[in-house]
Amino acid sequence: MPLISFCIPTYNRAIILEKTLNNLYDQIGSDDNFEIIVVDNCSTDGTENLALNFQKKYQSFNYFRNSENLGFDENINLCLSFAKGIAVKPLNDYALLSQNAIPYLKQIVLDNLSEKPAIFLLNGLQKLNSDVLEIQSLKEFIDVTSFWGCWLSGGLFWKDDLNLFSPIKLRNFIGRDFFHFELYLSIVSNKSDVRIYNRVLFINQQVSNKGGYNFFKVFTTHYLGILKYYLDLGFIDTVTFTEEKRRLFKSHLLPYIIELKVKKRFNFDTKGAWSYIRSSYSICELVKYTLEIFFKFMKKRITRLFLKVDFND
Repeated sequence: MPLISFCIPTYNRAIILEKTLNNLYDQIGSDDNFEIIVVDNCSTDGTENLALNFQKKYQSFNYFRNSENLGFDENINLCLSFAKGIAVKPLNDYALLSQNAIPYLKQIVLDNLSEKPAIFLLNGLQKLNSDVLEIQSLKEFIDVTSFWGCWLSGGLFWKDDLNLFSPIKLRNFIGRDFFHFELYLSIVSNKSDVRIYNRVLFINQQVSNKGGYNFFKVFTTHYLGILKYYLDLGFIDTVTFTEEKRRLFKSHLLPYIIELKVKKRFNFDTKGAWSYIRSSYSICELVKYTLEIFFKFMKKRITRLFLKVDFND
């Protein structure tokens, strides 16, 4: 039985996937503590030929191809289900491992093998006081990770935890483009020990065809809807929920409005963007958050101007 299964769902990213797989095998080599699983969501590029070549070359490589595109959630569900490792590590097909990431990941699993706490790899995306943070609740998890908690590469599951979910229960997580996130929150809500590792382990490749879903629907209706579910259950409080709405708008939604609507980057569907935002935010909230950003920007500009002035002239 492998120690860690890397599970990579993919669709039409053969060139990027090749770099990811080469990067993985450069670090794991023939170490039988690891297996790599790729589930191809019926790609129409060269993904199949690429994967079959890797399968011939490496015994630890397992390739599965869907006969039709099953959607993002179902593909991740399948990918995780094929894992045989003690620990199951989902990985974006564009994520490269940083130097010495493999021995570090291996040590994380070995250090936590007896207690099996919930583990999340934050990858330096938030400022923490240490590389490892221990928390005890779902509320604390949202407070610390914010929307980065729904990043696929951040999750690390124990196979024993995954085996507790029936197929019917897993299907409840399908349809909102956050299968892995909903699965992870369900596990965290039932654990009293959560460990967040903040060392940078992954470096994302630039993806020109990133997208395939309605960005604003997913991060307002779906993401905030998932949090509202846990708010209603009492796992998070109103303060955490309100603060997360603020952080989401200022640090994620607004920057992507610029990227998608102004710069025309990526291939996300943006239809109904304003309607989705307005369904989750009041006008007062939008004005307040926008003014906060504006005044912070002006404060920086004014500070820079004062620093340039020579008051001795």
